[in-house]
Amino acid sequence: MKTIFVVLPIMTVLAGVDQLKEPSLKDRTESIFIHTSGDSPTLSMLELVGAMTATGIQYEIVDISPQVVRIRSSATEDLWKMIARRTGHVIGIYRELFPSKLLTGGIERTIVANGEVHFEDIMKIISTCSGYFCEWLASRKKIGLESIRIQGSFREVSGTIIKKAIGKLITANGGNLHLDVPKNLVAVIISRNIYIGEQLALADREGMRKRRNQFRPFSLPITLSPNLSRVLLNMARVEKQHNILDPFCGTGGILLEAAMMGVGVYGSDLDPKMINGTKENFSFFKLDYRNIEVCDVEDAYNLFPKMDAVITDPPYGRSTSTGGEKMEELYRRMFVSIVKILKNGGRCAMILPSMAHLSDLPDELILESAVSHRVHRSLVRHFVSLIKEG
Repeated sequence: MKTIFVVLPIMTVLAGVDQLKEPSLKDRTESIFIHTSGDSPTLSMLELVGAMTATGIQYEIVDISPQVVRIRSSATEDLWKMIARRTGHVIGIYRELFPSKLLTGGIERTIVANGEVHFEDIMKIISTCSGYFCEWLASRKKIGLESIRIQGSFREVSGTIIKKAIGKLITANGGNLHLDVPKNLVAVIISRNIYIGEQLALADREGMRKRRNQFRPFSLPITLSPNLSRVLLNMARVEKQHNILDPFCGTGGILLEAAMMGVGVYGSDLDPKMINGTKENFSFFKLDYRNIEVCDVEDAYNLFPKMDAVITDPPYGRSTSTGGEKMEELYRRMFVSIVKILKNGGRCAMILPSMAHLSDLPDELILESAVSHRVHRSLVRHFVSLIKEG
């Protein structure tokens, strides 16, 4: 089994990132920080990298704190909005208005010297690095403020006093604070570092919530959540013009999210009940289900055209039915079929109950990345992406 790149624990992957230089003032508009969910830091990073690659965003990782990734990029605001729309673990995306290294360093020095951080201290620190913010403020008069604290970070510092200091800077430069959250929202995120930035995009978390298992007309307890479905789609670097297949579509959760992203969707399942349920769900959300058919995984390549990606959550053999077939044989047939289904250079992203199932991987499929995600004490899911050589 050949491997291109396997994702290791997050601190191993990012070793040495602190040595990257702070961007200069003229590059400040290209400094972006991204607020992600806390479910799985490594999974969030893997999804974010896949989404940026799929949308053609060039980037450089500058630093990472719990639930915050800061990067350097020349991507447009429209591209960042696209990232927020297509990802499952991104919460918000912001353009940095104050250099986080200077903010964090100044506050750390104050804590060491005084043990406490007061409004006057924050005001002094913010005033020393407010040049770009004041330039930004000149063309934006109505400003909103919010603060987000990542649990356990910088307990000595109050988000309220940081907001108060920024508010004073805003009014001193002719801006007006508005509590009804106008378009120009400034967010303070307190993590391992302190980040202050203009909100560029927010994810549609409410939309994904409404597509969760309990809100669909047809559902099963084992159905994959919308955000994890999107993780798989981004791991496979799916683009809008791509066609994807889920050969174990079940209740159609992965296909629903792919359709919401504007991707061409094809689905199959051996159980007619699942296919009927998937079509019911698609109809409920007013989506086209014409390419969803009853089919065994081994016959899918005869039924559907060549695919850009295969995205699936195959049976685990505990709460799901394999039709009496042994798991090892089912997975062997699945991988053989995936080779036939995928275009050369196409990707497969799936969830496995054990990495041992990759022991019989065909030579044409190369393991690209893998992340283990603990769902609860007795269940660990392995998110893997494969690429078809050729």
